[in-house]
Amino acid sequence: MNSGYTEPSKARSSIASPSSSASSSSASNEPIKAGYLSKYNRGKWNAKRKWRQRWFVLENGVLMFFKSAPSAKSKKKAVPRDVFALGPSSKLTFPKDELPSITPSPFCFAVTASDSAKRILLCASSQQEFREWTALISATINPEAPPVVPPTPVYAMEQLQEYDNVMPPTSPMSPARSTLESPTVAIGACLVLNPLMVLHFDLLVTAIVLLAALWCLSFLLTHRPKNKIKAPSGP
Repeated sequence: MNSGYTEPSKARSSIASPSSSASSSSASNEPIKAGYLSKYNRGKWNAKRKWRQRWFVLENGVLMFFKSAPSAKSKKKAVPRDVFALGPSSKLTFPKDELPSITPSPFCFAVTASDSAKRILLCASSQQEFREWTALISATINPEAPPVVPPTPVYAMEQLQEYDNVMPPTSPMSPARSTLESPTVAIGACLVLNPLMVLHFDLLVTAIVLLAALWCLSFLLTHRPKNKIKAPSGP
């Protein structure tokens, strides 16, 4: 899948000098950058709160997104799903505490439109895409400002590595303890305590029905009435 497009003349200077990249692109009426980003859908219900991949385009001072990348065969110009006007009152932030519990990548950022009524949470697929998008969006918001320096988005990985480094060394388990904690012993204990935890419910019901049928058949065979042989009567 195409991760994105940056105009070749701007790709080399988007990180070093994003302001010149943004201004030259607006003059040529070409997209500064286009590509896929993961967008967080803030639905009213938990089932609707999920990440969706959408095609984003940054051009003419606005950030817009479409459901998918434009098709070369289609002659119609696609209508964007939403448009975010970028200006001096817009904001580019890098939230950490308010991120959802599950994110597609650690390269997340948020954009607030000029009217401050719309805010969108996005995730890039790679650190390179993250740096390009944030640098170009920042230059579009304020071309005179110095280049934005986003925080290192791999903070979660660094914290995990630190946690692994400070963990105390594990002591080898004794043979008796390792035997008690083996999967075989655990499954046997669960089977004795609660068969429903191990056996499938449908199989358990089938076994009960078969046992009941066998018991009924045995009962009928043992209690079947016996025909008595009558002696022939005399003349």
